[in-house]
Amino acid sequence: MIIVGATLAALAVFARPPEFITLTSTDGTVTLSGEVPRSIGGFRIVRDDTARDRFSSDGVAPVYRLEPVGMFLPQSVTLLFSLALVPAANPETLALALWNETEERWELAPSSYDARTNAIRAPIRTLGFWTLRER
Repeated sequence: MIIVGATLAALAVFARPPEFITLTSTDGTVTLSGEVPRSIGGFRIVRDDTARDRFSSDGVAPVYRLEPVGMFLPQSVTLLFSLALVPAANPETLALALWNETEERWELAPSSYDARTNAIRAPIRTLGFWTLRER
């Protein structure tokens, strides 16, 4: 009977509902929000000023590292990239882009302009290196 109770307790831990997170980069440019499994931790958003050279980025904005890099989330979260650092850009021509490590190229994500927040928004499932690029 004790084994059954311990098994039920273990199942209850794994069956916990996901938690809602909202993370913002230290400069306030990038925000990640959505539900993630409680078992995943270590989320961070870091502006990576060396990434533009490493990934030959010709993006219109800095590159941000969403950690843990390479994590594939079980469901989409929202990535919001403020246009405060790129005020001269035409928001209708911009999209969020993820660096594909395997193919060594930027991949555009289906993105849209949110006029209320003056930001480009996209549902994402992969954490890694993100920036804004022309479509």
